Amino acid sequence: MKVSPARLHGSTVSYLCELGLGTEDAVLIADHLVDAECAGYPSHGLMRLTGIKAVSSGFGRVAEPRVVATGGGIKLYEADGQLGIVAMSRAIEVAIAEADENNLVMVGVRGYVGTTGMIGAYARRAAANGLVALIMCHSEYAVAPHGGRRAILGTNPIAIGIPSETTPFVADLATSAWSYGDLRVAMREGRTVPEGVVQTVDGRPSTDPNDADNGSQLPMAGHKGYALGLAVEILCGAFVGGKIGRDAAPGGDAALAIVFREDAIQPKATVESAISALLAEVKSAPLAYGFDAIRVPGEGSDSNRRKVAEAGFLDVDDNLLDSLGLTIA
Repeated sequence: MKVSPARLHGSTVSYLCELGLGTEDAVLIADHLVDAECAGYPSHGLMRLTGIKAVSSGFGRVAEPRVVATGGGIKLYEADGQLGIVAMSRAIEVAIAEADENNLVMVGVRGYVGTTGMIGAYARRAAANGLVALIMCHSEYAVAPHGGRRAILGTNPIAIGIPSETTPFVADLATSAWSYGDLRVAMREGRTVPEGVVQTVDGRPSTDPNDADNGSQLPMAGHKGYALGLAVEILCGAFVGGKIGRDAAPGGDAALAIVFREDAIQPKATVESAISALLAEVKSAPLAYGFDAIRVPGEGSDSNRRKVAEAGFLDVDDNLLDSLGLTIA
């Protein structure tokens, strides 16, 4: 179905309100999910409504989040049962305000339920405010450690946002070979995946995306992705106070944002000039066989957003809308 972003946004807000979510939170979530669709990441778009619907029985309870200062520029956002996208959106607002005033802040986020969505969106928001952001979160166990066959770690994504004179640098990557959202898309479309993404329950190579559920996911780049994923598990689990591993310590998902001003050490003009020079050098490098351009992280999604804005519509999977029971008004 071809639908304008505005209609899709309004219909998503209505859908969430019908589930029992308050209007303000529904708008925040619709902002996030529709932006993911426009950016070309359906794996983090409307598909995420399935998980939100699964926890909708708790929407009648009004969350009472609070920000706790722990000293040394470190704050803890206690979400008290807020949805993950809402909690992260509020927490990054705290981080932006604190970093703008004090140069540097570290904000831990815990106590939320459901998906945090596309964490690159929060890094992008910080970069748009002249701030550098390193954001990570962990999730329920899904990924086996390198050399193992039992899921213990989350997909544990990391996002980095850096301001620039043109498009902000925004890198957003799972420490698993693929995000679970991408695997869900492959499951829905009946596609296989390359070897090295999932494995069977007995640790054998697989190309069936359903083995993400039946077996386990694998870390990206073998031992390197495993090391990064384990670090995120430790920082968000032990440091912030979320769950740790599969059975090591109970708890929920948690996130950590480290945000600082781009001019915290050097003048803004010096920093942005250096970044521009580097990106220009990277983009003008000789192309490898089969490539037509070198792109900077963040350029592709921004280009997709512009294309949708120019066309006035985006394509949404009718089967997905039907499965969700989401009617476009």
